Amino acid sequence: MLRFFRRFNKQREDFPIESAYNDYLEEYESITFSLIHSIGSDLAATENKIRSYELQNRQSIEDNEDRMERERDELERREKGEREWRESEKKRYEEEEEEDRKAKEEERKLVLEALVRLFSPLRNHPFSPLISQTNMCRNRVLQIQKQ
Repeated sequence: MLRFFRRFNKQREDFPIESAYNDYLEEYESITFSLIHSIGSDLAATENKIRSYELQNRQSIEDNEDRMERERDELERREKGEREWRESEKKRYEEEEEEDRKAKEEERKLVLEALVRLFSPLRNHPFSPLISQTNMCRNRVLQIQKQ
């Protein structure tokens, strides 16, 4: 059965007119049906049709096998290129995400440092207990960020 499928490998462009291609497809279907259902004496006739087709179309079969191999190679090459492109895009995206995360972290640190500088002159101020609580909160935020 595999031999049959490998031999009947013509495409539409191998035929000068549509009707010739349709005749080929009908013959292909008829042989496929006979092989699948193993119809007694019809099976021997089917095997003879396949051998006859192989002899008459040897060059065409080889040409089509070569063409199919080239198409497979081209498809594999394109798929490999697409895989590599997707991987590079994924890597680029992950790097951008990491850069964004680092930038946000740096911005948070700058805001916290600005708050510390802002409240530092107020240590002797009457509200210094409030400032002390603020510093404790800042330290806790820094601890959480490190985790």
